Amino acid sequence: MVLDPGHGGIDPGAVGPNQTFEKDIALKVAKRAQELLKPYSINVYLTRTNDVYVDLHDRAVFSNEKGADLFISLHLNDYPQDSSVYGSEVYYFDFSESAYARRIAYRENLDLNTDKNLIETWVTDKENSLDESEKFANILASYLNVNGVKFRGVHTAEFAVLAYTRSPAVLFEMEFISNPQVVDEFTNGDYVEVFAEIIKNAVIDFFGLK
Repeated sequence: MVLDPGHGGIDPGAVGPNQTFEKDIALKVAKRAQELLKPYSINVYLTRTNDVYVDLHDRAVFSNEKGADLFISLHLNDYPQDSSVYGSEVYYFDFSESAYARRIAYRENLDLNTDKNLIETWVTDKENSLDESEKFANILASYLNVNGVKFRGVHTAEFAVLAYTRSPAVLFEMEFISNPQVVDEFTNGDYVEVFAEIIKNAVIDFFGLK
């Protein structure tokens, strides 16, 4: 499986109080979740292990080349208009067969006619992964509720990293970095541990390793 700490390098992601960067928190949680999963004989790869920029498409390519059976992209939400907003959201890919075929053809530099069979394979793989993506999203949601984290719902979206990964994939907006209390919990409290533990529990549940 692949954990994808969002942003990195020249791309800080959202910036919270005290110049707290989304990229740094996402990486800390990903590294800690990787540690927590070590006893379960799951190969956990990170799309980045330090503060470097990785292109969105390259993150998906990395996951595909590793033959990942699950992809989790870690992010923090931002709503500076109201710094009291908090809570977690989970996204999986919003699928339309024809639109997806066109998207893959464009991104992979394929021809809709001469490369029809290859494109159909991509489309089938993505379509087949959606039920598992939704399943993992709901498992993750159940562990958020158990841990008392406010859960704002499972949603569909067309994020690039979800589009180009061929495995079940979710994007996890862990919290709102615009909320000073949330930032304090990540920097001085135990939120890195809490969210890493939530990810670990959801993963071992998803793979039936409980």
